[in-house]
Amino acid sequence: ALGRPVTITGVDNRVTTIQYLTEGLPSWVGHSSLNGVRQEKITAADGSITYRTYDVEGQLVWIGEVESDSSCSNNARLHITRFTYDTIGNVTLVRRGATLCGSSYSTGNQISTSLSYDSAGRRLSLNDPDLGVWQYEYDPAGHITRQVKDAAAITCATFDNLGRLTDEWQVSSGSCGAIPAQTASNFHAHYEYVLDGNGLGQVASVSWNPGLQAQGINGEFSDQFLYDSRNRMVRQIRTLNGQQFVSEILAFDRLNRPLSLRNPGGEIVTESYDFFGSDTLAVNGQALVTGTTHNYRGQPSRLDRGNGSYTTYGYWGSGRRYQLQNADSYLGNGSQIQDYYYDYDAVGRINVLNATVSGANDSWTYSYDSLGRLRTANPGDTSGSLTFSYDNLSNLVSVTGFLGSISYTAEPGYPHAVGTMTMAGNTYQFGYDPVGQMTHREGPAGSFNQAFDAFGNLSSVAEVGGETTYFAYDAAGQRVLTLHGDGSRTFTPFAGYEVEVTAGTVAEPTI
Repeated sequence: ALGRPVTITGVDNRVTTIQYLTEGLPSWVGHSSLNGVRQEKITAADGSITYRTYDVEGQLVWIGEVESDSSCSNNARLHITRFTYDTIGNVTLVRRGATLCGSSYSTGNQISTSLSYDSAGRRLSLNDPDLGVWQYEYDPAGHITRQVKDAAAITCATFDNLGRLTDEWQVSSGSCGAIPAQTASNFHAHYEYVLDGNGLGQVASVSWNPGLQAQGINGEFSDQFLYDSRNRMVRQIRTLNGQQFVSEILAFDRLNRPLSLRNPGGEIVTESYDFFGSDTLAVNGQALVTGTTHNYRGQPSRLDRGNGSYTTYGYWGSGRRYQLQNADSYLGNGSQIQDYYYDYDAVGRINVLNATVSGANDSWTYSYDSLGRLRTANPGDTSGSLTFSYDNLSNLVSVTGFLGSISYTAEPGYPHAVGTMTMAGNTYQFGYDPVGQMTHREGPAGSFNQAFDAFGNLSSVAEVGGETTYFAYDAAGQRVLTLHGDGSRTFTPFAGYEVEVTAGTVAEPTI
């Protein structure tokens, strides 16, 4: 009568119902901490139940997910997430992990995330048990100019009058100060833009510091971009430690999609398109993909490869939300080499997977609890099932079954991070820094220490008593260089292109 939805019917004719509890919450859900002025009960197509309560301003105050639990009255345990807001509606506090079992309201495993904002609604701080303490500062246009990660890493940025990023650097403490010289150790990246001609306003060049001076990497790291008269990028010159790699787009179609690309080393990649996107792909004239077809919904139905093999894809109808049903692969002579079959439960989760590869069958069925967590995985043979269990924060704590028993414990102070894993009599241990990045891992294969740069990129992995591997990244965070412990190097200037260089040699010649 109030125009509110009471049922939602999907294309699969499965129904989610919403009840507006004008008489209040059920007695077993009632608790002084779970207040609010409007309550809803949502029942999903698989029967799982969620309660939601709102305040007078229509803001979600708490959400409770029901888990079947025979140890609680009404055979149900409520997993609760609560929200607090400031006067303009920004979320300032999120509390997770509380449970209600009968009359027992437990907050023993509850964790909290707090946030603060300025008068413009921009986030000033984030305090999270997994991510640590973050702080933010802005320029008058709203760009983040200073970011602090648990006081361990401070990154700074400047922008031009058009809002384009111009410089990035890091400081160990205090204010950002002046932009450092590009030769300074705390310099990160500098951007310049096209001022005239083709590509006006677009990025002209980027220079950056990979932070590997201590490892003898002192050469230039930069990008240069060239554009045609239609402002399409046609040439990228990437310099890594003084070594140039060039990528060129040689031709476009009428929709400005690349038809021909030349990689460093002269390799020519050609691609064609149909109505739905990429259709064929070849490298130096050798076909990799000779054709793709799609059904009327735009889903891929067949992929033909250059060697004659192909894969077909079949889909369920509306009763299964048009999800993937079969993926079958064949050799060029038509003989089948693999067949994958999928089925799904009422809310779209895989509950059956049958795989036949080279005549050998592997069949699995899966079940989930009312919180959507995987509970069992059963193979089609007699080897037995796998059972999964979780804590109040939905962390996986054990896997038991025919593989034996695997147990997990959280790292103290990091409620969602694995601290130890025990499997087959072996113990694996993990350690983290204040912002949740894994800095240590050890097990039967050895112990390793990991370091990260100020921008969150993995910068080194050191085996205790062994070699250290270092990693360098471009200004956008893509890995471009790996220094191996044996002195060899791997350049990855572009996605999908890699050059291995042994110690004492140079990389592939420039095009």
